[in-house]
Amino acid sequence: MPEGKDVIMETKDKIKKRKGLDALRGIGITGIVLYHMFPSVFRGGFLGVPLFFVLSGYLMFMTSEKCWQNGDFHILSYYKKRIRKIIPPLFIMLMAVCCYLTLAQRSQMAGIRQELTSIFLGYNNWWQIQQNTSYFSKLAAGSPFTHLWFLSVEMQFYLLWPILFLLYQKACRIFSGK
Repeated sequence: MPEGKDVIMETKDKIKKRKGLDALRGIGITGIVLYHMFPSVFRGGFLGVPLFFVLSGYLMFMTSEKCWQNGDFHILSYYKKRIRKIIPPLFIMLMAVCCYLTLAQRSQMAGIRQELTSIFLGYNNWWQIQQNTSYFSKLAAGSPFTHLWFLSVEMQFYLLWPILFLLYQKACRIFSGK
């Protein structure tokens, strides 16, 4: 069991790391919001999206590496953790928006089942492409779920990550001679 001083130092280190990442998230969110509010002025606001992808990849690698070093990296627990983190808040948000649409903008509920299915199953980005949905031309009049293509890309990354990470660990063992 770590002593009090060690716990305090570890907590301070986590807070410092978190503040830096939170600042990057804030920059990304600000860029995205400004882009959507004033697209002709803030044309590069979409760069917040790759920033979020990079942060996700970094955090996923660091978390996986720490678990690997502790002997705690298990694919099943990894998937369970991701599902518990994403699906409940996603479900609540989608149901709240659907309730609002049912009450206030019923016309947008037409054909929504396919879209909701694509969101829950993590292929909404591909579904939107198949529907010839243009993110940039439908910002004003599109589905309230148009932005969830990002979450689908994240979910696809989460699906592939353990395989990529295990291949990385195997390559490290091969090249280090262990």
